[in-house]
Amino acid sequence: MVTRRISAALLTLAASRWPAALRDDLRREWTAELHVLSEGGRSWAMLRYAVSLAVSRPVPDHSAMPLGRRAWHAVRLVLLAPLLCAALYLASLIAMNVVLMPLQSANSPTVFEIGYAAQVPLATAFTLLAALLMYHLGRRWSRPLTGRPAIATLTVVAPGVAFPILAHLLLNSTTKAARHAPVYACYFALLTVALVAAAHLVRRGRIRRGRWTASLGALGAADVAVTLPFLTSATRENELSLVTAPLWLFSSLTDWGFGVIEGMGVFLLGDILELDAQLLIVFTGWAFGVVFAAARATVAVPAPEAAIAGES
Repeated sequence: MVTRRISAALLTLAASRWPAALRDDLRREWTAELHVLSEGGRSWAMLRYAVSLAVSRPVPDHSAMPLGRRAWHAVRLVLLAPLLCAALYLASLIAMNVVLMPLQSANSPTVFEIGYAAQVPLATAFTLLAALLMYHLGRRWSRPLTGRPAIATLTVVAPGVAFPILAHLLLNSTTKAARHAPVYACYFALLTVALVAAAHLVRRGRIRRGRWTASLGALGAADVAVTLPFLTSATRENELSLVTAPLWLFSSLTDWGFGVIEGMGVFLLGDILELDAQLLIVFTGWAFGVVFAAARATVAVPAPEAAIAGES
């Protein structure tokens, strides 16, 4: 009896620190969790659960923010973050060149070949590090989207499609933009489905399953998206077989044919895709950070005197 009342008081305190728009939903979730714990006679587990929520970091009410600050959060999410993704992508390529420059300028043909072969794998490694950085930054910058994973998904997907296409239009040509646009559009459309499914799992407390869903969904989306520029390419018929299509993504990330794709086919993949796969990696890290944080913010939540009082 005493444990239940203490737990109810702690959860009331915890709920009061969440934005008003989320409190009712959070209370229902907390009530259900406490009901399960109390039915099993786990009084101490129930108390620990309530204490952990009561001492957790308060969640700011972003709806009460000044208009200027909310506008800054929106600009940061929709404009600054995609620009930062692009900047880190370019920085990854520059870092790759800096690391390999001594090898590529060597007089030894063998050393030069090693440096040449290491270009794409090293670029992939650096973009993975950039994606990890964007993942953590996305978690921090997603606070205004707490409890709204659907809006968070739209916030990261729309710029992910628009920014690379605009970059090709401004820096290259309409021909290149038309070639690469289907890759970005297809990838982010499929990624949206994966993120929505993953967010649903995370909100239900199945965090690990949600991560696997998003990761495998992103991998499958990229594997499909990178095939699109070749389906209408006249050069593909002679050098690339559709039988090897499931390996095209991995070949573009490693510059290796896995003993299946011949040398000219590997070259063609790199020539047409132009490190699109590496760019997608960076944007995906950002998307995962924002959406997972927005969805996970509601996992541990919602509380209740009603359910506990009913059990008295």
